[in-house]
Amino acid sequence: MKIKLSIVIVNYNGKKYLKPCIESIHNNCLGLLYEIIVVDNASTDGSIKYLKKEFPEVVLLENYENIGFGKANNLGVQASKYDTILLLNNDTILIDKLSNKLLNLLNQDIVGCVGVKMLDSKKNYLVATGYFPSFCRLVKLSFLNKNLKNEKNTVGVDWVSGSFMLLKKNIFNKIKGFDSDYFMYVEDVDLCMKIHKLGLQCLYFPDVKYIHFVGYDQSRDDLILNGFKRFVKKHYKGAKMYLCLFAIQLNILFKKIILIVK
Repeated sequence: MKIKLSIVIVNYNGKKYLKPCIESIHNNCLGLLYEIIVVDNASTDGSIKYLKKEFPEVVLLENYENIGFGKANNLGVQASKYDTILLLNNDTILIDKLSNKLLNLLNQDIVGCVGVKMLDSKKNYLVATGYFPSFCRLVKLSFLNKNLKNEKNTVGVDWVSGSFMLLKKNIFNKIKGFDSDYFMYVEDVDLCMKIHKLGLQCLYFPDVKYIHFVGYDQSRDDLILNGFKRFVKKHYKGAKMYLCLFAIQLNILFKKIILIVK
C-alpha cells in the first residue's frame, strides 16, 4: 500500500520560490500518494494567479490577511485528507527522495515528529535542531542550536525546525497544532515542547536533505527573542521562568552595547 502524505506549505509573497519547491516535491515523492496544500497569506506578488495557472493540482487556500505562519499551517492541516503531514517552507527545495525509512519512523509509538538535514543555497550545513531554552542558552541565541553536522544516525532532539516537520495528523490535532500567540518564529519550538509533554520524541534523520533559502537580519533576532519570551512564560514557572526572562533581557542589552561600540 502506498504511503499517503499531505504536504502543507505556507506562502506569503514567495512566488519566486514556488516553482522549484513544488517541482522538487514532485521529483522526490515518486511512489507516494500525496497532495500539496498551499495556504496563501494574502500575497501581493501574483502568487495565487501563478499557482492556479502553473500548478492547478495544488490545493490552494486563500487568506485575506497575513495571519502568520502557525495559524496558516493549522488551516492547511485542517484541510488535509491524509494522516501523515509534512509541514514545509515555501523557500525550500527537497534534494532527496522522501524514503519509506523516513516516513515509517512515524509508525513508532514513541515518535512525535521528525526533521531532516537542512542546507543553505550553497549546500552548506545549516542547524535545524536545538535545545529547549535555559538561562545559559538564552544569553546567546546560537547556544540554543544543536549542531549535528557530522551525525550519521537518527537521534533524538528537543526541537526540529518548522521549515521541514514530519508528523502524524492525530498528534498535531492532539496538541491543538501551532499556538496562535506566535505570529512568526519559535512556534516550532513550542510545538515540539507540546509533543515532548505527550511523552513523545522529536527525531533528527540525517539521510534526507533539503535546501532552505533562509536569510538573516536584525529584525529576525528581535522576533525570535519575543517568541522565546512567550515560550518561557507559557512553559516555565517560578525561578526558572524569571531567570530565563532575565537572560533574554541580557541578550537584548548585549546587542545594544555591540551596536553602540560599532
